[in-house]
Amino acid sequence: MSNIVLRRFLGRSRLAEELVEDVLIVEHRNAMFAREVEELVIECIELKKMSTSTWEYVLDLLFAEEQPDDIDELGKSMKTASSKILDVFERVETLLVAAQRQNFDIKDAADFRIARREIEQIMADIEEKFPPLNEQMIQASLESFRRGEYSTLEDLLREA
Repeated sequence: MSNIVLRRFLGRSRLAEELVEDVLIVEHRNAMFAREVEELVIECIELKKMSTSTWEYVLDLLFAEEQPDDIDELGKSMKTASSKILDVFERVETLLVAAQRQNFDIKDAADFRIARREIEQIMADIEEKFPPLNEQMIQASLESFRRGEYSTLEDLLREA
């Protein structure tokens, strides 16, 4: 894929995964743990911003008059990266709860939780705009078409 916006987004999602792995190794009972959780919270908030701007970019491409040839690939890339990011958010939430149980005050925790809800909404939007292929539906549609059970564009416009 040659799209720099999505390549950057995918790379950032991989980095976030690696950062979470690193923090999982740290002893959970010290101030260093709390500081690293705060850094992950900040990274997640930044990832949410990047997710939003990347999703807006993909939507612009999706609804542009001249769509790129690889629009399905864009959708797959968005799903892949967003799925990774949602997983990162879930894992950071676990770390955040662990830090808070140890009475560490984690800066930006409320903003993190808002960002998580927004990531979940972006993920739902992606699933709506790029639904998985349903082979049964495709086959049923093709069979209906072959039987002549379809409407022409003119028919559809007259009905509207």
